[in-house]
Amino acid sequence: MELKELEKREDSSILFKLILEQEKIDELRNNVYKTMRPSVNIPGFRKGKVPIKTAEKMIGINNLYGKTFFEVFIRAVKDQGHYIYATLNPKLNEDFSMESIVYLYQMVQFTKNVNELIVTKQKPTVSKEEIEIGKKNIIAEFSTRVDVDEKYQASKDNGDEVHLIMTVENLDDKKIIAKDVEAQIILGLNDDGISNEIEGIRKNDKGVFSIKVLNKEYQYNVFCKNIQKLVPLSDEELLSKVKLESIEKMEQVIHDRILQKRHQLNEKRTFELLFSNLEKNSNFVLNNKLIDSLTKDISDPEQKKATVNMINSSYKQASLLVSAARDLKLYVTEDDIKNEVMKMKITGKINSTNVSDKLKIDIEQKLLEKKALDKLIKEE
Repeated sequence: MELKELEKREDSSILFKLILEQEKIDELRNNVYKTMRPSVNIPGFRKGKVPIKTAEKMIGINNLYGKTFFEVFIRAVKDQGHYIYATLNPKLNEDFSMESIVYLYQMVQFTKNVNELIVTKQKPTVSKEEIEIGKKNIIAEFSTRVDVDEKYQASKDNGDEVHLIMTVENLDDKKIIAKDVEAQIILGLNDDGISNEIEGIRKNDKGVFSIKVLNKEYQYNVFCKNIQKLVPLSDEELLSKVKLESIEKMEQVIHDRILQKRHQLNEKRTFELLFSNLEKNSNFVLNNKLIDSLTKDISDPEQKKATVNMINSSYKQASLLVSAARDLKLYVTEDDIKNEVMKMKITGKINSTNVSDKLKIDIEQKLLEKKALDKLIKEE
């Protein structure tokens, strides 16, 4: 078996050619045709009785054996130590040599020891105050509201709903940012700082308040159009609305939801920090011609933009991870692959544990990337 590099192209892809010994060629042909022969139907021959050479001539060797020889080709490229991102135009020649353009992940060099680039993922927590805010939001959602008279002062403790007409100006240059904009504020729930200024306001009141947003001070000219007072539900009524059996259970649900969102945010931030560190401390440079080559046939602008973003992200991340795995001396064993195949079978992602070499290679790479992530991200 001989794998040749016929051409290295400007888009970082390589045209490979695999040449097999005659004995291996005959073995593959016979094994494949033995399986396919019962279904081969050519005029002038009884179904299932077509000689192999006749079938090859009439149907074409690429149609008969292309998939099988491509599997051998993919494995040969992988066995050379390459990590495959994509393949293009695979072709089985008349002499049973296999050719294909292959896009390989970059094997980058790091300027620091990879162990120095490990990041720590924070352990998310939820405070009692956050749970109380969550409860107030739920109470505000399900409670009824009643109009109040002009003597009533809006109170943060009551979670009153205040309807304002606002003009917003920048104190530095007197520029009007928004004129006569209606705003609704539920005191005690808003986190924009305005509610800290307007507590105690009455219906038809006018006032001038200031607030800092992104370190800039703004002035709010406010006319209080209306105030509605929340009429909270009893615990029994509230639990009936949210379909939970106790206040403690509601607090647990609020806690779990906040924790889940915070966990997702922490995951995202940790990944972003890790890949930023890996890229910044490596010689990785994405070849734009690679992206152009892989997206040249996409005519729809939105689809093309989405594909470019996907390639940019997946290609960079996988290149950095497999390179980090190399430096960390991480490997994927046959047992690792077998266990993953079994999981995929159990979860219904595949129908059989007898999978192709190409799928095994894909699984091997994903497992290697996961091992690198597990090593590079430390729990707090």
